[in-house]
Amino acid sequence: MLDKENINENEQKEEVNEVREDNNTAQDEAVIEQSTEDIVVREEKADEKPQKADKANFFVRLIGNLMDQTIVLAVAVVLYFIFSKGLPLAGYMIIEDTASKLGIFFIMYVISNVLLTSIIESTKLGTTFGKKLLRIK
Repeated sequence: MLDKENINENEQKEEVNEVREDNNTAQDEAVIEQSTEDIVVREEKADEKPQKADKANFFVRLIGNLMDQTIVLAVAVVLYFIFSKGLPLAGYMIIEDTASKLGIFFIMYVISNVLLTSIIESTKLGTTFGKKLLRIK
């Protein structure tokens, strides 16, 4: 009689385990399905962002470039003052002529423009500050 009870108990445990396995399988499938849906939604959102960036019109790009050029201009001014204060320390002097000062400033501006844009675009940002702020690609 004990053997029959043990067999019945084992059968009941097996049935409970099968039901649990079925529930676990159903839960796993639900989790996988939800994860798949989340991935699809994320991919759709990722696909939408470049489309918005591509639609930037002329004026938005103009404003982004003006922002970038303002930053470059500020860097050029700083470089010019460093250069103009550093030359006398080395025993040289900038001629007090307006044309030569503008020429040196123009050289600093071109150097700043080329280097700053190249350096910023090669960093993790991947784009300049103005384009990043306006979300232009």
